[in-house]
Amino acid sequence: MQQRIRNHKPLILGIMLFTILLVALLIYLRRESNEEKPRIRLSVILEESDDDRLAGIKAGMEQAAKDNGCILNYPRTELLSATDERRLMEEELSQGAQGILLQPVSSDDMFEVLEQFSGRTQLLLLESDISQEGVYPAVTSDDYSLGESLANEVLVYVRGKTAPRVVVLVGHGRQRARQSRMAGLRETLQEAGAEVFVLSASLKGLPSLLERELYEEGMDALVAVGDAETDTAAAFLSERKASDQAPVDIPPFFGVGGSAKNLYYLEQGIIRRLVVPNAFMMGYQAVQALASQVEYKTSFSVKPEQVEYLVVGSENLYDEENQKVLFPIMQ
Repeated sequence: MQQRIRNHKPLILGIMLFTILLVALLIYLRRESNEEKPRIRLSVILEESDDDRLAGIKAGMEQAAKDNGCILNYPRTELLSATDERRLMEEELSQGAQGILLQPVSSDDMFEVLEQFSGRTQLLLLESDISQEGVYPAVTSDDYSLGESLANEVLVYVRGKTAPRVVVLVGHGRQRARQSRMAGLRETLQEAGAEVFVLSASLKGLPSLLERELYEEGMDALVAVGDAETDTAAAFLSERKASDQAPVDIPPFFGVGGSAKNLYYLEQGIIRRLVVPNAFMMGYQAVQALASQVEYKTSFSVKPEQVEYLVVGSENLYDEENQKVLFPIMQ
């Protein structure tokens, strides 16, 4: 018996040594997996950081940051100029940002600014590109197509009218996104025989312009190509509708955006149709793409990545598929 044990002793020692090495390897791998990888620091510069309309985009960003090991910093901002955005970018880089996600306030003024940073950090544009050539990575909607869809909804309501008068609100109109939406909207309406009148003003100035157009010129339909303008116009129309002294009918109103205010006015019938970009997916794709740029030191694409949009009315506001886009935080 003892002789048999002595014969198998090398085998037994080998098995014991293999077991010890295996246990040590497993402990090492577990320790490695538990060690937190260096997190990617990204700066998110938005035109108005505390604006409620950004809730969906921010929710998408936060989910992508969680999934991709990122830390997001949102500098507190209000209405910005290109000079303001350049200053914020400098500050964020000095504080250790490895990439900058920028919502450009102006397509005309930002090209030179971005040229100053393109070799110093990773950049990605959100919601609006700055040039037709798409020289910087961007996550946007298909804004020309969005404008066409908005126009087609308007044409349903003015069908049968000869040369219907359609008033369009473009706000400051400095973003390429708004310009592309306006192009798709205008061309589609004019091809159908509509007369298009454009109002461009600050948000504070829009109500007085609307007052004049509504009571002096009249309109067959009113359209806003940005969500802030949609909010402002819807609030104005709601007040006029509630007024006992309103001398004219409220025109059918069409807008863009998925803010809580937009959806409230849609449900109340102030907005007839709302075109809603998938804000959650826009925010998610933007952070995911920028994190990849930082990690691999390369741009994911110079062609804008485009997210879907949907068209909703009060009758389909609470459809299950629409809910996933309109209320992603609740899903």
